[in-house]
Amino acid sequence: SVDTSCRCLSVDLPRNTYAPGEKGDLRVAFSVGNGTGLLEKFVTITTDEARAEPVRLVMRVTVPPARS
Repeated sequence: SVDTSCRCLSVDLPRNTYAPGEKGDLRVAFSVGNGTGLLEKFVTITTDEARAEPVRLVMRVTVPPARS
């Protein structure tokens, strides 16, 4: 499963199931809205592998204030 830390992140995962050892890509879009400064959000990937720990991807972006 793929979970995000907020609704400002959307994840595009081509498939929901992968064979053991198989690789895949996912695309994450981050809508910053009115946020400024350092923003940090997370995507957590969990598999059904019994011994596997969830993988936490960190997204950090610095958004400058809007120019007037």
